[in-house]
Amino acid sequence: MIDFSKYKTIRQIADEIGVSTQAIHKKINKSMQIELNPHIKIVNRQKLIDEQGVKLIKNGCQPTTTQENELSTMLENTNETPNFTEKTGYQPTPDEMTINYINSLKEQISILTADKEYGRAQIADLHEELKKQSERIADLADKLVELTRNSQVLLKQEQGKTAFLLPEQQTKRPFWQFWKK
Repeated sequence: MIDFSKYKTIRQIADEIGVSTQAIHKKINKSMQIELNPHIKIVNRQKLIDEQGVKLIKNGCQPTTTQENELSTMLENTNETPNFTEKTGYQPTPDEMTINYINSLKEQISILTADKEYGRAQIADLHEELKKQSERIADLADKLVELTRNSQVLLKQEQGKTAFLLPEQQTKRPFWQFWKK
């Protein structure tokens, strides 16, 4: 039989740590799923987590430490960089990764903006080319209509010439070819 006193619900863990239940669900279902699966029991459609799982979640969901809280409070209260080594033992340095990341994002934005403008210019050129081709196709269609009309007129004239020929003007065939056409 399972000793349920060693298990806690997600709500109990969230209240104990000081985070939302959604944060706990994210840890269980995504980031720590493999580590936490052996520590989870489902009873009456409710997830219960044993002591080992609670420890894992606490290590993964820790709110900011008191040292970090002091640092952020000091930074909010002053615009200049204070000397933190006396109070916290922590000497802040510029976060070069963040600065590089921001510069990288700025560079990507400028590249994407240039690409966007270049794409607009290409679209305008393509639109102009399609317009020229459409006009050329319309001209060719008009010429085709005119040529068709001319061929029909010539065909009627040719048919009219053979219809009005006198019998002696028509080519004579020998009598043995009378039944052949």
